[in-house]
Amino acid sequence: MNKPALIAAVVAFLPAFAQIPPEIAAHSKTKDGPSELMVIQPSLRAKDLKGAYDFYIKNKIPGEIIYTLSSGEKLKGIIEVTDLPGGTMLIFKLNTAQGTNYSIVGVEDIESVTFS
Repeated sequence: MNKPALIAAVVAFLPAFAQIPPEIAAHSKTKDGPSELMVIQPSLRAKDLKGAYDFYIKNKIPGEIIYTLSSGEKLKGIIEVTDLPGGTMLIFKLNTAQGTNYSIVGVEDIESVTFS
């Protein structure tokens, strides 16, 4: 079963067992182990993802920060991260060879944040 179908199936049955709103269920898969279901508010996840960028800037960490998406795409050359008011999406301002570009990404689509 693919990831979105698994999430939909689990979220559909969650209300019967617990009073957890479906919009705060998030899926995580361990590298070598089984899939897990974690409960995370998207707005808190967005703040954490933006907080990683803020930490990078504040501490002047050498290299660049890279956000890897579930599609495998890597967001590089990030010069600003803004969380939208709803807390479910982030706007990335990117410095590219073609000039400044923007990418708007849902927090559920961000797999990891790394420094290189």
